[in-house]
Amino acid sequence: MTKTEINVVIAVACGWPKTDATRGYTLSQFPEYLPDYCNDLNAMCAAWKEEFGYFSEEWLSAHLQLQKIVAEDEGEEDTQDPYIQAATANATAYQRAKAFCKNLNLWTD
Repeated sequence: MTKTEINVVIAVACGWPKTDATRGYTLSQFPEYLPDYCNDLNAMCAAWKEEFGYFSEEWLSAHLQLQKIVAEDEGEEDTQDPYIQAATANATAYQRAKAFCKNLNLWTD
């Protein structure tokens, strides 16, 4: 998925209308008005809070998905490795956006 596609998918999951029939546009036509979930940790924090809350089953599932993504990016298979645990705490906005999408089955390759 492109970063624009990711931003649109997350925005829709967080309640942004996908289209505005009155004005005749779609979110993908004006991506500059969306939060930059792929590069902005504050935007991703808000999206995670909106969608998963804190320490819920959904939050845990998304966090485990994030651990898998970080481990893959680091070339590691063991998500319980202490290095991966630390790296997950410092995951990038893009990694978090990818985990968000995968957790909600919105990710397409």
